[in-house]
Amino acid sequence: MPAGKYPENGGLVPEGWRRLHGLRCGFGDRSVRAPEDCVTVRQVHGTTVRPAAGLEPGHHGEIEADALTTTRGGPAVAVTTADCVPILLVEPESGWAAAVHAGWRGTVAGIAQAAVRAARDGGVRVERLLAALGPSIGPCCYEVGTEVADRFAEAGLEVHPGRDKPRLDLRGINRRLLIQAGVPPRSIALCGPCTCCHHRRYWSYRADRERCGRQQSWIGWEARCDETDRPSSR
Repeated sequence: MPAGKYPENGGLVPEGWRRLHGLRCGFGDRSVRAPEDCVTVRQVHGTTVRPAAGLEPGHHGEIEADALTTTRGGPAVAVTTADCVPILLVEPESGWAAAVHAGWRGTVAGIAQAAVRAARDGGVRVERLLAALGPSIGPCCYEVGTEVADRFAEAGLEVHPGRDKPRLDLRGINRRLLIQAGVPPRSIALCGPCTCCHHRRYWSYRADRERCGRQQSWIGWEARCDETDRPSSR
């Protein structure tokens, strides 16, 4: 299993992130949910990145976005997935953080790059970003039709040959897209297994179909994390 640890009280936390003072984050599963004070919105497999500033905790179904950003003093943010790739981003010095939902449509359209661009537009030094890509369907299980495979090939994204159908490595592709957008390779963690192979622990649309639920991935800062007490990513 790629790097990450399960703390006693919650979801999978990227290796090394627990030392970042005041950071609250995790990749959930069937039994572990995000804290109730997180902000969530309606995910539409697009590339909209939305600041969570000014939003009350809870679900905002009237707002469409596939990435939510926050800072110290702002609300925690969360995305829901069931095979799609959950991406958590943080720049510890500035306190900028984001939760990103990357399905195949969002991946082709550039949601990972859009999130990094939002960080840069907000004055964040993207070379100091830390990224973690959570449990999602792997190339072992993610067979796709020729129409989807062609979309990836046309975008210059890798498609793996399969016995019957082409296969995609969504997490690996998003890692490469983050690197191309300026995130250092050493700062990117892959956390957790294939959701389809491990569907007893994780929700997987490919495995569960109409019985499928969603797991949550979240990131934010403790309310008492003082703006002057900024941790370093180095």
